[in-house]
Amino acid sequence: MHRNCEIIGVASGWGAQQRGCEDGPESLYKKVALKSCRVEQQYLWEILYPLYQDKHQKVELEKVLPLILEVNGHLSHSVSDAIKRGYFPIVIGGDHSIAVGTWNGVKESMGQGKKLGLIWVDAHMDSHVPGTSPSGAWHGMPLAALLGCGDPSFCLGHTKHPTLLPENVCLVGVRSFESGEEELLKRMKVKVYHMEEVKKRGFQEVMEEAIQIVSKNTDGYGVSLDMDVIDPKEAPGVGSPEPGGIVSSDLFKMIALLTGDPKLQAFEIVEYNPYKDRDDRTAYICLEILGRIIGHGKPKK
Repeated sequence: MHRNCEIIGVASGWGAQQRGCEDGPESLYKKVALKSCRVEQQYLWEILYPLYQDKHQKVELEKVLPLILEVNGHLSHSVSDAIKRGYFPIVIGGDHSIAVGTWNGVKESMGQGKKLGLIWVDAHMDSHVPGTSPSGAWHGMPLAALLGCGDPSFCLGHTKHPTLLPENVCLVGVRSFESGEEELLKRMKVKVYHMEEVKKRGFQEVMEEAIQIVSKNTDGYGVSLDMDVIDPKEAPGVGSPEPGGIVSSDLFKMIALLTGDPKLQAFEIVEYNPYKDRDDRTAYICLEILGRIIGHGKPKK
């Protein structure tokens, strides 16, 4: 299935304790590896720089929410606008707090009464609310916000009518979490595939099942990929590395499952940190994923 893609880079690391992911989109763009793909269809690349002049300033976590909200507002509009213009949005972060903007934009484009599913591929649950988060970092809260929990402003006001319903969400690859977010997801009966289950059953089988779940009673679904789901031995350049992750070849197989699915609405990659990368190993994985989503071959090293 051929898609006209719009790649939206989001230069925001406000939601993380350790900065650096805000430079991920520009770093990937400058490598120009995408231009080495055999891209025979139309695609655009835009990098959002809201509050760019403040991007590298040190701001305390308790003061960054207005900055995150502005970024997510811009992003939500850009994603919705891209879809309405006939493009398939691929969002490149930035830390994972940008997911609130991405998936609100997709949901807005679908119209009232439509249901959106989401597969959250991540080492972490990212399902804290301010009262349960040990760090207060907003990149640990976006999935809870999309489910209508936590700070109403971070949810972009969608608490009475949340962006996602729990039965339409799956987490895949989880191996690091706290009790507060685990309790929230259990209470909401969100399906979680921990890394132990993924290793036992195989990533492809789990993904096939997850796609069925998020497709069953929805009008479309998306995938949010945190690069820390990959084992840091293979992908060291991530915001919050956790040992024992999946291998990149499994992600490439996942792309093969997704590219022909007309229900796929958007794709998101987050938490690439170029300052932690070694020999561009993580960057190359990101670029190969992008090349496969776009649909025409591998980038050259």
